[in-house]
Amino acid sequence: RKAEIEAKFGGSLDWKRLNDRAGSRICVEIPGGWRLAESQWLSFQDELARLSNRLADALRGPIHEI
Repeated sequence: RKAEIEAKFGGSLDWKRLNDRAGSRICVEIPGGWRLAESQWLSFQDELARLSNRLADALRGPIHEI
């Protein structure tokens, strides 16, 4: 359901199969992170929260169906 989830998310996601584990990983990369200047941390945290909410919304339906 990759296309459906990415459409609801509103962008591409990084799908990583973890063959040596029971699960897999779906993530989005946010440039910067800990490398940002401290003055940019608040805006980075806002972006992180916004993307986290979008990902949760995109996954909510498929996860509930499992």
